[in-house]
Amino acid sequence: MSLSLNHTIGLTTPLQSLLASLVQALIARLGRDQRPASARLVVPRHRSLHTGKAIHMPTNILSDVTTVVPVEFDNLGGLPVPSPASLTATANNDNAAAVTATAEQAADGTWDLVLSPVQPAQLNAIANCGLTFTSPDGSQIVTPNVDFSVTNDVAAANAHLDTAHMTTRPLPAA
Repeated sequence: MSLSLNHTIGLTTPLQSLLASLVQALIARLGRDQRPASARLVVPRHRSLHTGKAIHMPTNILSDVTTVVPVEFDNLGGLPVPSPASLTATANNDNAAAVTATAEQAADGTWDLVLSPVQPAQLNAIANCGLTFTSPDGSQIVTPNVDFSVTNDVAAANAHLDTAHMTTRPLPAA
């Protein structure tokens, strides 16, 4: 990795070189640490345009489909790392009457939180869900819980021709 700091902040050559070396060493150290220290659900985060503070709002899930939320593991430096091997996962859900929550591991070792609204769907119901991962030595990594709101699926996703209701009309005049 090559850093060019003189154009952006006007550092002198010796100071520029020292700072670039420190940044490169830090990046190399953080990039090598592949042990997960935390996990998080990959969902949108919202911030106020005026204050920059986080806005707590539920993430919408559709009422008639299963939603799959990926999980990312991070090392102590906050960089994404692969999922550790031999984990067991437990889904946390405070509203099982509205949404079922399960943990699923893909063949490549990645994890997902899988959410399915209970049918008939309870529109606007909110379920606070997350995952707890336990390693064979008993240590745990817990995702922060996220609020999920069941919403009605009213958006057009595809179109088809309705041949059962075809009609006819005269040809246009020539």
